[in-house]
Amino acid sequence: MRDLPPDDELAAWIADLRARLDRGELATLGPVDVGHGTQILPAQDTVRIMLADLDGFDEMPPDEAGDPVNVARRDILLTSFRILRTLIG
Repeated sequence: MRDLPPDDELAAWIADLRARLDRGELATLGPVDVGHGTQILPAQDTVRIMLADLDGFDEMPPDEAGDPVNVARRDILLTSFRILRTLIG
């Protein structure tokens, strides 16, 4: 996770979230509302989508990742992960 600020340990939490998803621990959770229509999706689907979006930023070339639109989109996504962390721990 390129250039993720370490101040709130979000990178470590996201790594743990990936492991929880892989172990099936999120399968029993109902929808979690982190915005963008997620209140209708099971939590594990929301997490899969969010992780895929985050991986997409890591796969971008630096000049594309640094585009102001992509920087803003990534910041919004990281905020959504912080909200998710509050909701599901």
